[in-house]
Amino acid sequence: RMSLGSFDRVDRDKKTADILKQIGSTMQIRYKNGGFIVLASDSEPPLFIQSAMYNAIMGDELDTVVRITKGHEMIIYDEQFFNLILQQAFEYGEKVLYEIKELLITRVSFSKGWGEAYDRKSILGCNVWVEINLPNPMKKIDSVS
Repeated sequence: RMSLGSFDRVDRDKKTADILKQIGSTMQIRYKNGGFIVLASDSEPPLFIQSAMYNAIMGDELDTVVRITKGHEMIIYDEQFFNLILQQAFEYGEKVLYEIKELLITRVSFSKGWGEAYDRKSILGCNVWVEINLPNPMKKIDSVS
């Protein structure tokens, strides 16, 4: 358990401080039987999520940003899907193996969306955001490369 509000900065701007106060218990990351990791929203304000794994499963562009609301969840890792992609990537060589590491990175903004459908083209334009990396699947990539 971790609270973003606990990371104190003297020079934090008011807008960011206000967003951090709103966040509260915003999201949970849970493992589900069958090799799934899901991100669930417990937040009144929506979460904006960029998960290349989710987008690949859904057939969307990998950089698509998805908005989820309280009570909803999304898969950010599917072990069976990843193993299939890993096997295919292994056949194409080390460069492709490196590129699939992007499937294991999820970015979450707690206040605003970003990307093609938004004014902010980069997550860096959002006041409060986190990046989630999945180290165990990354070790699988390292073990085959």
